[in-house]
Amino acid sequence: MSDYTISLVPKVSRYAFDEVVVNDILKCLVSKDIVKAELSDCILGNLGYAISDGAQYIVSEPQFLPYQLDINGLEITSERTVFDTGQNGIDRIICPSCTENIVDNEWDLDSWYQGFTDNLLCPMRHRK
Repeated sequence: MSDYTISLVPKVSRYAFDEVVVNDILKCLVSKDIVKAELSDCILGNLGYAISDGAQYIVSEPQFLPYQLDINGLEITSERTVFDTGQNGIDRIICPSCTENIVDNEWDLDSWYQGFTDNLLCPMRHRK
């Protein structure tokens, strides 16, 4: 497991052309020098895209970026995935619709994960 991880998750669960979307996102990150363009062994278990100098301009605390670590890269996953943070827990899950931190809410992910639905509703909607 890592010391720290950030997941960027699109609002849309399914794209007609997943590879096109993945390539567009990667091109954007490379063009801004946030990640390196070439694959390397910078992530655990697979190849990924190592952090680059431009990453310092998109974070609030650039002094904590893991430039000195061998494992410091971007892994791109284009399939439905539920990430396990192990014993580290999750600090924040920010809903793109209501902008609330919904980390402590309970989720029923089974229908979404199995592909029966593309809709994953914010649990805060049910409280209001």
